[in-house]
Amino acid sequence: MVRKEKSSKPLKAPSVFETGGRKTKAVLVALFLTLVFNTIESAMIVSNGKVPVTQTRSGGSTGYGMLSQVTQYIYLVVAITFALWFFRAYKNLITFSNKGLKFSPTWALVGYLLPPLNFVLPYFIAREIWKGSDPDADAADPTSWRQSHSPPYILLWWIFTVASAILTGVAITMIILEKHEQETVFTVLANGSLIVTAALGMWIVSNIDKRQQAKHALLEPDSSIT
Repeated sequence: MVRKEKSSKPLKAPSVFETGGRKTKAVLVALFLTLVFNTIESAMIVSNGKVPVTQTRSGGSTGYGMLSQVTQYIYLVVAITFALWFFRAYKNLITFSNKGLKFSPTWALVGYLLPPLNFVLPYFIAREIWKGSDPDADAADPTSWRQSHSPPYILLWWIFTVASAILTGVAITMIILEKHEQETVFTVLANGSLIVTAALGMWIVSNIDKRQQAKHALLEPDSSIT
């Protein structure tokens, strides 16, 4: 009986790295639309001197009412596309063989969507994604990514994200209490926070994507990006 010798050459594991593509484009477009529609909505409120009515006397939607409805749908698209991008971006950290990660792709998804965790965790997860995607980290040391620094824009992004949620809640409360002057003030402040959040979010998403592509190219120069 002839024994077959096992090949000493290890099989190359299929790459699971993923960046760019439709997920990134979708979240960038959704964030850009958030910025545009909130800017238009704020301009309409300021020019009117108060929050315009959303319905006509006959029960139909006014221009501002239709704009507000579209904006609400955009918020939903942002939540879905960003959650998927967040999950994928964190998953890429594992393909970089980073050691000492504090979270996981599942935690990135759950932490972004589930209250009250989503008031805190996304900031720390975003910082870890940024640092773990550093193309200048020493590839020979799987813990070197910890020495990387995250930009202050991530903290600002999350401060304005939380602020917009709180201000929106206060504005809704003012509507219920029929305090229209306060409703106008808090609605404009909430929209302004959302505009800043969207702008910073676009910067963070596009730059993390670039960092991950650069890091992937250094670690696996012959592999293809999916």
